[in-house]
Amino acid sequence: MDFETIMSTLPAALKALDTAAMYLKKEKLSAAERADLETKVLEAKKCIAEAELESVKLKSNIERLQSELRRKVGVVFQHPLAFAEGVSSPICPVCWGDREKVIPLQCHLDQTDFYGDRGEMYFCRSCENEWTLEVGWLEKNRPE
Repeated sequence: MDFETIMSTLPAALKALDTAAMYLKKEKLSAAERADLETKVLEAKKCIAEAELESVKLKSNIERLQSELRRKVGVVFQHPLAFAEGVSSPICPVCWGDREKVIPLQCHLDQTDFYGDRGEMYFCRSCENEWTLEVGWLEKNRPE
């Protein structure tokens, strides 16, 4: 069911509920009126349930499309880092891969890492991962 169909079912649900409300204002209902009332209430419930289901589907579709759009912002992976269009420094490949977040890495020049290797250390303040690369790696490997 598409959005237009949802919108067309809601007036029917409202009309069915109006009819039900009209019957409820009467003190005594005939068997036919009671049966009609029950039918109208069921129709309204069905229309509302269909609209709610379609709303959930549409929200899911919107989230999927937004995710696809975020993936198309121009992210390029150059092992071990990633680069995004419009961001001057490399971005965290972990944050991008796990949460699709563009988090620029902090660079600390001429550092010694845990293993004693010296180089340029790139650190993510969001997930706290770090990469130590040889001096000049960024200049040699930055995508064009």
